[in-house]
Amino acid sequence: MTGETNGAETAAKETSENIDDKKHPIRDRAYEIWEQEGRPEGRALNHWLRAKWEIEHGHKTGTELKRLEGEFESMRRPD
Repeated sequence: MTGETNGAETAAKETSENIDDKKHPIRDRAYEIWEQEGRPEGRALNHWLRAKWEIEHGHKTGTELKRLEGEFESMRRPD
């Protein structure tokens, strides 16, 4: 099985490669999920993989949803 990696190794590699990136959407979404679940210990890989799946499949992140909600509200308000 040379050259194969498991999910934890892949997530660790992606995390270490992007540690200095302040706008990493997977990291940001994983953090949002962690907070929403009450900041549990030992679930970092699950949060990372869920965030990666959501982003790869076109799901909006919490930050994006808040921005879109703000835009929607501003369009609804009469000037």
